Amino acid sequence: MYWQKDKEMSNGSTTLMSTSWAQNFTAVHRYELQESASYITGFVYAWILGGIVNVVVNVVVVLAIRRSATLDKPAHKVMASLAVADFLMGILQVFVSSSFTA
Repeated sequence: MYWQKDKEMSNGSTTLMSTSWAQNFTAVHRYELQESASYITGFVYAWILGGIVNVVVNVVVVLAIRRSATLDKPAHKVMASLAVADFLMGILQVFVSSSFTA
């Protein structure tokens, strides 16, 4: 026998349950898996949002360097090249992360 909080009772009192240890362990383990799955889903959505922000910021950097005459220097072209590479990684991040939510 095993003491466990009875989830069906509204007052939250404890009752003596006559279930086996294995059944209780399985129920607790199932609950923990569901809880960890919700954390993972939240992390994936945050990762997707980060990828979208990454894409938008890098597009702004590339457009600013292309449209501004004062930023037409070799160092800024290297920065634009890095922004394009980071943009492509952001696109990859969004698509790969979104495949985990399906």
